[in-house]
Amino acid sequence: MKQFVCEMCGGKDLIKDGGVFVCQSCGCKYSSEEAKKMLVGNVEIKGTVDITGAVKIDRSEEIENLLFRAKQFLNQGDATKARLYFNKVLDIDAKNSDALDSLNIIDRNLVNSLLTKAKQFYNQGDITNAELYFNKALDIDANNHDAINGLNLIDKYIIEPNLTISRLGSRKPGECRTIVIINKAKQKELDLDHLACIRLPVGNHVIFFKRSALKSKTICVTINSRSDKFSLAFEPKAFSINTTLVKTN
Repeated sequence: MKQFVCEMCGGKDLIKDGGVFVCQSCGCKYSSEEAKKMLVGNVEIKGTVDITGAVKIDRSEEIENLLFRAKQFLNQGDATKARLYFNKVLDIDAKNSDALDSLNIIDRNLVNSLLTKAKQFYNQGDITNAELYFNKALDIDANNHDAINGLNLIDKYIIEPNLTISRLGSRKPGECRTIVIINKAKQKELDLDHLACIRLPVGNHVIFFKRSALKSKTICVTINSRSDKFSLAFEPKAFSINTTLVKTN
């Protein structure tokens, strides 16, 4: 029985697509006339053939053809197809240095591109996409310092309120307002008669409440990352202001 053999890679899986034959191994296309010239017949061997030792099939030509196709795609900017063909080489020769080095270059270029996008998003304040692209870079290079440092910065980027302040009990008619002082700054704009939500930056914060001459004890809140969240309740009494701090995350 005769069969087609690809001249480029030696592959035998050719499928007719329209008016041409396409090699499924390397993608080379042949016209009908070219395909006829490629037909080879089986060789019939009579008698007993004695084979001793290991039999090695020389696929060096196939490897060279696959590398050629991979580099063509790489030069055309099609890294996806280039990766596909370099991996086909590694399926035949897992230690092929040409394919391994080329795949490392492809990965390095892809990581650099992902890091560039991540940093652009970070500088624009789009933390969600910045985090997404830093993680994509780590999916390829798990030890990439730029991606790790980028995620560490994002972890300290406070997006949502991380401190809620609530009053226990309602303010009585004629009672003076209670105000909260955070890091020596009076938060006069906060209406503590209702639930207040504050976004504290990473660091240590000193907080206390004051009503007329009354002052609560000092509360220390430390924000290490955006995952840290606290709830602070206060209750004004006749001669004191009681407070309760709870970490809620």
